[in-house]
Amino acid sequence: MAQRTSNCGKKVYIQRKGDPSSVMSVPVLDGCGFNDVQPLPGCFDIAVTVSLFNAFKPTPQEQKDGLLYGGITWDFQQGPV
Repeated sequence: MAQRTSNCGKKVYIQRKGDPSSVMSVPVLDGCGFNDVQPLPGCFDIAVTVSLFNAFKPTPQEQKDGLLYGGITWDFQQGPV
């Protein structure tokens, strides 16, 4: 899958699932398929920077594993391209 940068710079809202107090507005930095054929196009997965990960105040276990358990939700503020 080719790199997709048309959404770079657009803003997304992102928060810990079920925790509206954690909502943040951040820019899209990159878009890439990482040469993986799964999941299918249209997938709602997202990766975050270390800085954003830390802003979500990860638990010691989350910090150790590099994962935010319970999930995150996100959406474009103005729609994707």
